[in-house]
Amino acid sequence: MPQVTYPVLSGYYELQKTIGNGGFGKVKQAIHLLTGEHVAIKIIDKAKLGSDVARIALEIKAMKDLRHQHICQLYQVIETDEYYFLVLEYFCNGELFDYIVNRNRLSEEQARHFFRQIVSAVAYMHKKGYCHRDLKPENLLLDRRENLKLIDFGLCAQPKGGINLAYLGTACGSPAYAAPEIIAGTNYRGDVADVWSLGVLLYALLCGSLPFDDENIAAMYAKIQNGVYHIPLWLSQESITLLRLMLQVDPTKRIRIDDLLRHRWLINNVYPEPIKWESIYQNKLDVSCIREMALYYSRTANDIAQELSCKKYDYMAATYFILYDLKSRNKSIRLLPNRTQPINYRTFNGHHHQASSIPTNLLREKNQDLTPRSRTVHRHPPPADLLLISEQNKTHLPTSYGNKSTTPSNNEQRNRNHKTPNKENVENSHKKRHQRITPPINAPNCQRILMFAESPSGSRRTTEKKGDHRLSASKSFDDGLDDNNLDDSKIASALKAFSVGAVDSDDLDVYLTPQRQKKNVRSLFGSVERGLNTVKQILTPKRTNGNKPRKTWMATNLYRVLPACSRAILKGHIRMSLSATSCFHPSMITRMHHHEVPVPAGETRTESDTFGPIKVSASSYYGAQTARSMHHFNIGIPTDRMPLPLIEAFGLLKKACAKVNKQFGLDTKVSDAIAQACDEVIAGKLNDHFPLSVWQTGSGTQSNMNVNEVVSKRAIQILGGTMGSKKPVHPNDHVNKSQSSNDTFPTAMHIAAALELNRRLHPALKDLHTALKKKSEEFASIYKIGRTHLQDAVPMTLGQEFSGYTHQVAMSIERLKTCEPRLYELAIGGTAVGTGINTPKGFGKFVAQTLHDLTKLPFVDAPNKFEALATHDTMVELSGALNTVAVSFMKIANDIRLLGSGPRCGIGELVLPENEPGSSIMPGKVNPTQCEAMTMVAAQVMGNHVAVTVGGSMGHFELNVFKPLIIKNVLNSIRILSDVCHSFTEYCVVGIEANKTVLERYMRESLMLVTALNPYIGYDKAAQIAKKAHKEGTTLREAALALGHLTAEQFDKYVNPKDMV
Repeated sequence: MPQVTYPVLSGYYELQKTIGNGGFGKVKQAIHLLTGEHVAIKIIDKAKLGSDVARIALEIKAMKDLRHQHICQLYQVIETDEYYFLVLEYFCNGELFDYIVNRNRLSEEQARHFFRQIVSAVAYMHKKGYCHRDLKPENLLLDRRENLKLIDFGLCAQPKGGINLAYLGTACGSPAYAAPEIIAGTNYRGDVADVWSLGVLLYALLCGSLPFDDENIAAMYAKIQNGVYHIPLWLSQESITLLRLMLQVDPTKRIRIDDLLRHRWLINNVYPEPIKWESIYQNKLDVSCIREMALYYSRTANDIAQELSCKKYDYMAATYFILYDLKSRNKSIRLLPNRTQPINYRTFNGHHHQASSIPTNLLREKNQDLTPRSRTVHRHPPPADLLLISEQNKTHLPTSYGNKSTTPSNNEQRNRNHKTPNKENVENSHKKRHQRITPPINAPNCQRILMFAESPSGSRRTTEKKGDHRLSASKSFDDGLDDNNLDDSKIASALKAFSVGAVDSDDLDVYLTPQRQKKNVRSLFGSVERGLNTVKQILTPKRTNGNKPRKTWMATNLYRVLPACSRAILKGHIRMSLSATSCFHPSMITRMHHHEVPVPAGETRTESDTFGPIKVSASSYYGAQTARSMHHFNIGIPTDRMPLPLIEAFGLLKKACAKVNKQFGLDTKVSDAIAQACDEVIAGKLNDHFPLSVWQTGSGTQSNMNVNEVVSKRAIQILGGTMGSKKPVHPNDHVNKSQSSNDTFPTAMHIAAALELNRRLHPALKDLHTALKKKSEEFASIYKIGRTHLQDAVPMTLGQEFSGYTHQVAMSIERLKTCEPRLYELAIGGTAVGTGINTPKGFGKFVAQTLHDLTKLPFVDAPNKFEALATHDTMVELSGALNTVAVSFMKIANDIRLLGSGPRCGIGELVLPENEPGSSIMPGKVNPTQCEAMTMVAAQVMGNHVAVTVGGSMGHFELNVFKPLIIKNVLNSIRILSDVCHSFTEYCVVGIEANKTVLERYMRESLMLVTALNPYIGYDKAAQIAKKAHKEGTTLREAALALGHLTAEQFDKYVNPKDMV
């Protein structure tokens, strides 16, 4: 027997090899000594968890609550001072992921067999009030009979109020399987989002690849949100129809799980009945198992049954589960007799650990690194739920397809050196497997149909990648956690953009943001180190035919990077990408940043402009004018690059112009190539090629030409031309046709600001408004003393105070909307000075209409192009509205900070969520950090408005020449207001509680209650009472009686705080 390193397990489990390692612990294969059966034990080191120790509870609670024939079984939970031990059902037959990959794809019959089981498990979860939020083939394991078991409940949620009503806000899951509403960062229903993931999973079963996949994760997000995917010709029309119903971009139109249970695709001759979601297990202990345990321990069967009925998930429960499993496999259920004495259950369950000691309100531990997977196939007996007895013949469990007993899949034959973490209950073996006998179903060599999910936007992408697109594993992420007690809806926060590929746990640090929880450690999912905010990503989309490893890119959130970032590094050839949704929309992700571009020998090409030839990097899409600008405007730090939303806006504008120019005679091939290149700009695929600083010409000419050059080069490449030749697509003559920097840059400014307002700030403000309104309603009956001049005033309710904050946010939304009609007016068509020289009649109107079609925003042709070019009053107006939002935020945050001051020596009327330690020297101190962050953001926005105001005043004659400064500050204000709004809502407002004890004490002691006596005894006598009470330290009642102005009965009748509100 190997040496036991965990005394709590000694004599109960024999630990064997480690089958998985993670940042917080490991998973070991073990033998349950009383039965000799294999189990998997997840060992979680509390010291590594830090304050994240609380996060395992929701996962454990879910595994205890969910008892289903297609859901993994939890056996036992052990807690010591140092560790958590989760004893789990041991699976040995691999993942559904491998099953698909090793067969390329499944037939519709095979897919139907598995999908019915998946839908049954998910429907059962939903009926129990849980949503999974990370459904994918890697989280489905096969038992010996090749029936599926759903695992990994680390991202599940159980919203209070019901899964059909409550909305969630945590953006989490595996990006390739995430629903559009999650990608968009909006609140969503967990059960509806699960249906989308089921649709992706069904597509993977039928096609052997993912419907939404791309090497550029931003492009993948765009595909998801636009709802575009390919359908192979071999799929039946019924399969296509079902996929369309599940992959609906609009969640309100998506098929519901109840309808899915009885969909005609899932019913045929083999399965004539709708899917039964109910568990086949009943709450009745098995007599024979109880008798065996009673005999072994010399106790009565009633004693054993009574102890098991407590459902402690202790060693006795684990023993019963395993005995029942043995019985279900027609094996002997005798306990092993090779012990000198029976195990002392009471000592094991009480002294060493206490499973029930984990508070039920704690959040779950994300178990991605703790639950390793394996692709190895072994032949152990099939698992079953061991606590509940199966109702015989209730559910048909179909047999497997093919001769599986002699055809285990070959892990070494997995394509593209793919690597994924192992799950907790699968052995990790490196032995070669035998070649399978069941032949793969190869895809026919035929063209694929372009398939669109129904999208309210109607936006479509048509670019199709070449090569072999096979299924690849996905990494699970989240940007926070939903509280298990969701009386208040979780406020949505933007989904961070992460790679889809297999990433070693050591390479990925991401923000974990549990609500109302002290937070002091890096998480498994979603965080970067707080200072540098950098993550390494290995992008692994659909695998291609080559065996080369994927390129590794260093991804940096350039809007949060430290100013001390070395210029020497930035001048190198490191490819960098932006963690898009932490700042902007997911369609903006990668870009290269440097102050000057080194041009290595032998890797250049010669470009020319009116100033002559110049060498530029051979791999770049930009040309001579961009290169000159980089040389002459080497100003600022990486955060001073032209904002990515503006680059996206330029892509939309150039695409719209190309479409309109085609109507006016531009060659169709040239126009289409420009539009295709612009799609790549919009999706963020070419962000590396926009390196210019904001600090350039005030008209933005260099950036307009940067876009022209990049689009031109990419279009030339699409058409098979020579880079640098400007043929057949010229940056000025074709991409910039009928345009000038003087009208394109202000147009792009308006597009970018409008998109960011609608995608980021409006949803964030609405979420804050909703949260404050809920608090106002929650506090409606809580009375308190008002304050004016920081002094006591007459009573009011806490709900009334919060209603003021709620209305402030409502007015902020209204003010922004008031600005938007003028923001939708576009300068395009004015060209150089507003006269529209070199522009066909109606060009601006047609471009505005095309932009409306592309964005679904009501863009129109500006009625006066001279005003549109020469001034930016609209941007100043918008900045003023943003400034007013900042003023409101400053007041709301300061009020809440002061009302929550304490905990013992401040006002203390509110209890604010505790998110992290507040001092490096004062133990136990917690600060109102979310309020402080909001006030700092407000101050920055106020400063931005000053810059925008000055910039707006620089409209000399026919052109304003502060355009880059204006848009940089406006977009920065929108972004940081949106981000802090999400943060303040999620980590402060939704967790605020009223300190009723303090509020009631202040109410009793307040002198301003005397105001109620004015109508009865007059102002002067009332003032005498107040002064006497204040001077002598007595109550108002005592002072009134002492002065003889009122009887006790009169005072009690007249002075009632509830009558004063």
